[in-house]
Amino acid sequence: MSGRTAFYRELDGEVRAFFAARGLTATADWRAHWKAAFVTLSAALVYSLFLVLPASYGTALALGLLAGVALAATAFNIPHDGNHGAYSTQRWLNRCTGSVLDLMGMSSYLWRWKHNAFHHRKPNDPSIDLDVDLMPLARLSPQQPRHWFHRYQHIYLWPCYSLVIIKWQFVDDFVRLFRGQIGHHQVPRPRNSELAIFILGKAFFICWMFLVPSLIHSFGIAVTFYLASHLSGGFLSAIAFQLGHCVGEAHEDPEAAAGHSWAEHQLRCTVDFAPSNRLVAWYFGGLNFQAVHHLFPWICHVHYPSVSPIVESVSRRWGVGYQVNRSFLATLGSHYRWLHRLGSPAG
Repeated sequence: MSGRTAFYRELDGEVRAFFAARGLTATADWRAHWKAAFVTLSAALVYSLFLVLPASYGTALALGLLAGVALAATAFNIPHDGNHGAYSTQRWLNRCTGSVLDLMGMSSYLWRWKHNAFHHRKPNDPSIDLDVDLMPLARLSPQQPRHWFHRYQHIYLWPCYSLVIIKWQFVDDFVRLFRGQIGHHQVPRPRNSELAIFILGKAFFICWMFLVPSLIHSFGIAVTFYLASHLSGGFLSAIAFQLGHCVGEAHEDPEAAAGHSWAEHQLRCTVDFAPSNRLVAWYFGGLNFQAVHHLFPWICHVHYPSVSPIVESVSRRWGVGYQVNRSFLATLGSHYRWLHRLGSPAG
């Protein structure tokens, strides 16, 4: 499906005219830089407090939960833009910001393949988009087979979301590296500098997350901090994705999709949520503006609130569905109902 339809050409033209008229670049500005500094320093501060405060499991748990919030904010606001080439016009700076993900124990190279190449190509199509393929654990698409235990997925899947980062760090990256495969897609194994970044990133993560705290506290305290931070951060990371895609509004029948352009499919399978909630937009790095992000992944997230009205206006003018849940709680409810619907025998 080509994105260069008349609709998308007009939309792209209006968005580019918006930046040109104001003399702006679509990449990061001072707001993104200040935010990057703030979330990074926040994570560093919590980690430092963990190292210097007297050791206890309660302290490790409390600071770990705070660290999870800070680390998730860092991932949303820095490497996500960098790995999309949206942080800077300079490729080296995008690589540097994108590699923040490696310092957090997750391969930026494999993420770019999984997210940029597959998820963004055709979201919500489980044959391409591996982000909606949690089979057999969960049924997130009507195109997937239903198992009897899926009738309870609207209950058991929520705590499972917390495991997404831990699984990514210690299972998914290594399986994909050795197989040269992400899901059923063959991908080139990282080589040269990419392989070096993969190895050094994993080593650095093990060092700051486990080795250094174990030299100061006990290994059990270090593991408690790790689990608290990455279970909470994993939950927040999973929610950021699910609320923009795995809801009842973001579904397109495969037969109907065949007649839609790339841009139409992006709008039909993404839902903006809580667009007027500044705290949600700030924390999640603009990922609540999923329509803007999927249509223009090269734009830095700080511009999404300004671009969103253009997307909505042009979409409505062309009769192309622009979908939005106005509140965060409404979106949570929509995701819950979608899980329940797909898990039920009639779903």
